[in-house]
Amino acid sequence: MIRAHQLENEFLKVAINSDGTFDLTDKSNDRVIKNMHAFEDEGDTGDYWAYYAPYHNQIISSRGFNSRIWMEDNGPISATIGIETIMQVPARAEYGKVKVQGYGKRSQELVDLKIVSHITLNKGSKHLKVKTSIDNKAKDHRVRVMIPTDIQTDFSDAAGHFTVDRRHMVHEIDDQGKHFPEMALRPMSTFAGINDGEKGLAVLNNCLTEFQLVDDDRRTLALTLLRAVRNRICTESRVSSEFPEKLGSQMLQTVDYEYAIYPHKGDWVAGQVYAEADKLNAKPAATQISMNKGGYLPISASHYALDNQALVLTAVKKSEDRDSIIVRLHNPTGETQAAKLSFGLPVTQAWRNNINEIRGEALTIENGVISLDVPHGKIITIELK
Repeated sequence: MIRAHQLENEFLKVAINSDGTFDLTDKSNDRVIKNMHAFEDEGDTGDYWAYYAPYHNQIISSRGFNSRIWMEDNGPISATIGIETIMQVPARAEYGKVKVQGYGKRSQELVDLKIVSHITLNKGSKHLKVKTSIDNKAKDHRVRVMIPTDIQTDFSDAAGHFTVDRRHMVHEIDDQGKHFPEMALRPMSTFAGINDGEKGLAVLNNCLTEFQLVDDDRRTLALTLLRAVRNRICTESRVSSEFPEKLGSQMLQTVDYEYAIYPHKGDWVAGQVYAEADKLNAKPAATQISMNKGGYLPISASHYALDNQALVLTAVKKSEDRDSIIVRLHNPTGETQAAKLSFGLPVTQAWRNNINEIRGEALTIENGVISLDVPHGKIITIELK
């Protein structure tokens, strides 16, 4: 069902609100998450290394501004709604004569911050795609998109380097109960999410690196889209040099982003979050290589197929030194994963190599299938001939 302010497929339903947020219905878990996808703009008097809010900060929500909403596209396999919100935000930070971390306030002068999002729901898709564009004319500020989850947990999970890292929403606290609030900002690779064991919600992306699990009633995931900061080069906070004429770090340009919202059952393993993130990051490319005559291949086929989506396929490539194929995968879960790697090509020999592609033990191939047991945290490299 498609309307000017509504999208729906087999798994999700989206209803756009007048303030530019939307209510997301997750049919698989029979839940509705309201007022998703607001933007927050706040002052940033930090530097390349760390975010610091000015002493006299203003946090401005896009929900205080009217939005223009329109149906961009409506087809049999995909539909897109456009949302444009123009926020008025302070033009810059004012530091006064003292230029230390965190000092300052946001200016009284305002400029327009135009944010345009295109919300796309594909037929059969379990995630909602978003493309957002920010036309930035302000300095010394941070823009984040807010994704409430309504899942009560204190921990987040985020894709890392061949791992999925679980972290508490508050960084290390000392014996006096003190902590550095900026350290609640967490790194991520292709996804970040939370779950309570029964249900979860992840944000998939191909361009973002920072998020925070906010300590609020709705356990909001805040994704950093933009940090516009002064050009301040320092070895540590007391020794620094500033180059106010260099404005590259103020990001005075239009910046584009692509990400997706994925509600799911269970934890990130049961919800196959890594595999869903790969659908956003490793999009298939269609190439016509001959006239449509005399072909014998079926409509659907795989050269290589892995039957366990808890494992992550990272490379299919030619060997560096031999006329053979390298397949590499890893196990980011907390336990050993069994899998079958099958081939649609006539593979005659296989070896388990190390990461430098030095051959190790020979592997048994039975009817075009290799059976694997991949331990937790292990990277597996297989050579095929």
